[in-house]
Amino acid sequence: MPRSIHPPVALPSMSDSSPVTFPAQRLDIIADVQADHFWHAPRHALLLDLVCHAGLADGASIVDIGCGTGAFVSALVARGFDARGIDPFAGARGLDPRRIATGQAEALPCADGSMAAACAFDVLEHVDDARALAEMHRILVPGGRLFVSVPAHAWLWSARDERAGHRRRYTRAMLRKRVEAAGFSVERLFGYQWLLLPMLAAARWWANARGIVDTDGEDRPGRLANGLLRALNRFEVRAGRLVRPPTGSSLVLVARRTAMPPASEGAR
Repeated sequence: MPRSIHPPVALPSMSDSSPVTFPAQRLDIIADVQADHFWHAPRHALLLDLVCHAGLADGASIVDIGCGTGAFVSALVARGFDARGIDPFAGARGLDPRRIATGQAEALPCADGSMAAACAFDVLEHVDDARALAEMHRILVPGGRLFVSVPAHAWLWSARDERAGHRRRYTRAMLRKRVEAAGFSVERLFGYQWLLLPMLAAARWWANARGIVDTDGEDRPGRLANGLLRALNRFEVRAGRLVRPPTGSSLVLVARRTAMPPASEGAR
């Protein structure tokens, strides 16, 4: 039977999905800080601008996979898209079931070829990315757009990645290879938080060297520090309308679904 995101939602068996590695309690932190946080707020503006200027038709169907608090879904709806969300914790958080379904990236509750675009922002690092990308390919129409963000650089690995339930961080080549192997053509690939990358690298090196596992300072920085860091990231996002940085602490990718599915979905 075709799977639909519209209620009633017929979810695939959860045995089709990997265990959820993202800790549910982090959504409480994100919900509390995302409007003003130096990383979250400029990133939200960047990704929203990226989707809104991708040439999608008015009212286009978009699914935000791993939508978390649902804030990005709401922002897309406010801009005229038929946006839906999928998240493992949607039901537990009481998100509107008319627009947001419970599900996982490796077994999306959407019909084949039902979406014009799919977003997976900071999702692939938590899941079996080959299976998840194969599912995104399945649900998109031919030529449909894929928007992805992931954490970059294995040398930035720290206790923060472990507490967030990350399985990996990506290089540009690694991300491109896995997306193309799933049957997509990469159109754009650039970095986010490039200006702060040296500072972040030093902070992560120091924390690793000292065995520091507390990430509260980065989650809830002081007002002055947060304001300064947010201003730098906002400047980078605005300047990036002219030229995007090649790297950063995150990578952002835009791709298009090819007409034919990959020869062996999920293969690397």
